[in-house]
Order: sequence, then structure tokens, then C-alpha cells
Amino acid sequence: MSPIGKLYLKVFLLLGLPFSMGMTIFDIILGDGFSIFKFIFLFVFFGLFMSLFLVAKQKRKLKELGVSDYTDSNLKVNQTATLVSKLNFIELSQKLQDDVVLGKMNFDQTKDSIKLSSGASWRSWGEIISIQSKELTDGKYEYSISSRPKMKSTIIDSGKNLENVMAIQRALENVA
Repeated sequence: MSPIGKLYLKVFLLLGLPFSMGMTIFDIILGDGFSIFKFIFLFVFFGLFMSLFLVAKQKRKLKELGVSDYTDSNLKVNQTATLVSKLNFIELSQKLQDDVVLGKMNFDQTKDSIKLSSGASWRSWGEIISIQSKELTDGKYEYSISSRPKMKSTIIDSGKNLENVMAIQRALENVA
């Protein structure tokens, strides 16, 4: 099964089944009883609607980011990358603080790591970005970047974490 097909199925099951179970429990509490046909209808209708809507939203955002081939890795909500750059850790830190989007995030820096944390927005409940630095022998630096949603149960992030990693990659690549 293709990665995008797996995502459609995952969203269908993880949203349709709990919704139909919740509505069925609600019906039983109200005294309406259990109806297998209503359960299946709610499961299929809600799961199908949510999977079509949310995955289309994810695909549209990934297309805006320049992704044309959907893979398991670029469809995940937890995104990682490792890059080598001439930019030293202090210069990277300053670049991130000066960035229009990343500079607005909560910024926590130690000797060799940076942790950025964003608040909730209409696209997400917030993200946590971690950057680990390691100095290499030839005057270059290796950076391990990860971006993940604050809410661990997130299954669709509208490409937000991939966008975060790509923004940091651009900062590391655009060295004057």
C-alpha cells in the first residue's frame, strides 16, 4: 500500500471508530439502544469525511513546501534531519532568533543545543524543535534537527513540522 493510502486508512480508522463508539455510548445512555447499522454508518461516514478532508489538507501543504513524492518519512508528524554546515552554533542561534517565524518561539539554549517551542495556532497545538550541535574536525558543524508536535496524539500536522525542519535547513545552507 502506498504511503498516502496508509495515511488515509490510519486517519479513517483512528477518527471514525472512536467517533462511532462515542456516539453509540451516548445513544445507549439516552436510552436509544444499540444499532449496528447506525454504528457502521457513523464509522464509515465520519471516518471517510475526516480522512478525505485532513489528508487533502496535508497533501496541499506538502505540495506548497515543494514535496511531490509522498513517502512515509515526509508524511510523519515527527520530522528529523542531520546537516553539516560551516555556520557555527552561535551564528545559528543568532540567525534563528532573527528569523521572522522561529524568532517568535520560546527559545532555550544550552552549550550545544537549542530548544524552540511554539504555542498553539490554527494549524497545530504547538511544536517542539530540538537542535543538537557537534563540532567536526574541519571547522564544520553537524546539526541534528527534530521537530515534533506538543500533543503526542497528533496524526495530521498540515506539514508544520516538516516546514520547521526545512526553515532551519535553509538557515544552515544560506551562509554568507
